[in-house]
Amino acid sequence: MKNFKKLLLIALAVVSFAACGDDNDEDEKKTPETSTSSFTGTVAVGDFSLSDVKVQTTCKNKEKTCSITMYQVTFSSQMPMRMDITMSDVPFTVSGSDTLISGSNVTTTYTLNGNTGNFSDVGYSIPSMSGTISKGKLTLSTSVGSSHGDMTMTYEGNRD
Repeated sequence: MKNFKKLLLIALAVVSFAACGDDNDEDEKKTPETSTSSFTGTVAVGDFSLSDVKVQTTCKNKEKTCSITMYQVTFSSQMPMRMDITMSDVPFTVSGSDTLISGSNVTTTYTLNGNTGNFSDVGYSIPSMSGTISKGKLTLSTSVGSSHGDMTMTYEGNRD
């Protein structure tokens, strides 16, 4: 009877240990709800370029949309102040290890001196944009519509 109790105790210990073991493989394969990445690179509009621009992407994996925020950016040497620009709810897909970003009529807001407004309220729009996050790099190309004429803005940066 004493040996039986020892075997039972050992069996319970083994079962308890196994239950507290590694996480289920399926849990490891689950995609997080959001994925956030930061990049530092160069923005260019026509002949103007600005380096060391910080960009953060926040992708909502269930919705397959991402927000892209450019911090303290200016698009012209004649633009006296820098602002934060956020392009929201831009659709994305995943192809292998690459994230492909593509959207039209992109909702865009700006923050300047602590005040936030819609890009469209100041005469600008983002009719289309595309980009890729691949191998630690973010590349973006957007068409920007304005009363001053249409232009293309590009960004290329490396993951921080």
